[in-house]
Amino acid sequence: MFSLLHNSKLPSLSGTLFPKTALLRTLSKITEEQDVVIIGGGPGGYVAAIKAAQLGLKVTCVDKRGSFGGTCLNVGCIPSKALLHTTHMYHTAMHEFPKYGIESPKSPPNLKKIMAHKRSAVTSLTKGIEYLFKKNKVSYIKGTATINSANEIDVVPLKKSEDGGGTIKTKNIVIATGSDYITFPWLPVDEEVIVSSTGALSLSQVPKKMIVIGGGVIGLELGTVWKRLGAEVTVVELLNNIGGTLDLEVARELKKQLSRQKMKFLMPAKVTNVTVENKIASVEVQTCCKNPKKMKLEADCVLVSVGRKPYYEGLGLEKIGVQINNDRRINVNDHLQTNIPNIYAIGDVIHGPMLAHKAEEEGVAVVERIADPNKSIILNHKLIPGVVYTDPEVASVGCSEEQLKGAGVEYKVGKFPYMANSRAKAVGDFKGFVKIISHRKTGELLGAHIIGPNASEAIHELALGMNLNCTDRDIGEMCHAHPTLSEAIKEAAMDGYFKAIHL
Repeated sequence: MFSLLHNSKLPSLSGTLFPKTALLRTLSKITEEQDVVIIGGGPGGYVAAIKAAQLGLKVTCVDKRGSFGGTCLNVGCIPSKALLHTTHMYHTAMHEFPKYGIESPKSPPNLKKIMAHKRSAVTSLTKGIEYLFKKNKVSYIKGTATINSANEIDVVPLKKSEDGGGTIKTKNIVIATGSDYITFPWLPVDEEVIVSSTGALSLSQVPKKMIVIGGGVIGLELGTVWKRLGAEVTVVELLNNIGGTLDLEVARELKKQLSRQKMKFLMPAKVTNVTVENKIASVEVQTCCKNPKKMKLEADCVLVSVGRKPYYEGLGLEKIGVQINNDRRINVNDHLQTNIPNIYAIGDVIHGPMLAHKAEEEGVAVVERIADPNKSIILNHKLIPGVVYTDPEVASVGCSEEQLKGAGVEYKVGKFPYMANSRAKAVGDFKGFVKIISHRKTGELLGAHIIGPNASEAIHELALGMNLNCTDRDIGEMCHAHPTLSEAIKEAAMDGYFKAIHL
């Protein structure tokens, strides 16, 4: 069972909480021994630091980016969702308003203002972390850290003018340095024509043609952003399905819906070579089938989106003997300890899905155990929700149908389409369905998959149900407000143990 392990609510990070000027805080040299030093100020690291301080621990957080929040807040989750929301509104206004009787002008998007909104959201949230650090009395340093031993860390501030450097003594260390994008040795990223996910968030103009190498979550989301703004987007995916580990039925539905939005797919296929001349990329693609075909595509932007890798460069892990797995992740036990007992690791550098909320829960669990060594860490990665923020959104928790088949588990499926949901029909957004997988004999929830409007919010009813070991009947017999999108969840559950009413 996956335990959330904490009930504390962080304050709102809205811009109204902060002064107009940047909230800066430098530290003099830390001479007092710390209870814990956290290396990395991303979602796992900064949340762990705040929780540690709330528990009464002396804590310092070190991050070398220059602004806290890690990849997620700076060049990942937050800026991408800002762009996805803005472009969704633009696409709706340009292409869907007329069906509601609202006539809209066909004006081109103002990319400068779109990017300004994105930067504003990022800045307010990263400054918000410094505010929370100050409020909770967390010491923090913007600088690089090297682990000298199990109890000593050398820190070099990013700016010579800032204090806080030197050697810090500590009882415990938490490694929360996150991950970095993967690229090919033969395809260097220049962030102009050949871009990473970071570069794709800050393009200065809308590409005429974009090729996305990789049909995973990041590639689909960023491809969606630029497709809505007018780019011709082609996704080249090595596998037979998009979305990585998505339930295959859901993945097929997502591909169908994105194809209707004129996003093109070449799959299974692989990119064999890319050359750039006069800022135009020539991309050689080969299909992966019995009779492979070669083709050459041109684009003014190529997004390399083939996954992420753990990042811990420069920490000195080899020097102190921290064990690394064959997949290059840091080896930890059930308590998230490395082979050096007082050095812990969380988030993308260890096993499990590379998700910000997974790192947060691990960070809280670790510092709670540091504060109370008798406390157990109970984490079940199968019960961590995952979301794809395309249109329609996709959200999943638990096992896919394919995983259960492979494990030989007896299961049953309940489904309900949004086409038959009154709220979805009323608002004109009825793409997709709810799919609930439960044990054939006991009815216990084993997996839930939603593709449709507001899936990212709706999935948590089923995630909570799985955490509490609920059955499909428990969900189906619970009264849901009408008319709501959530009624589709109730009907899918009913379909699992008997019959849906409105189908």
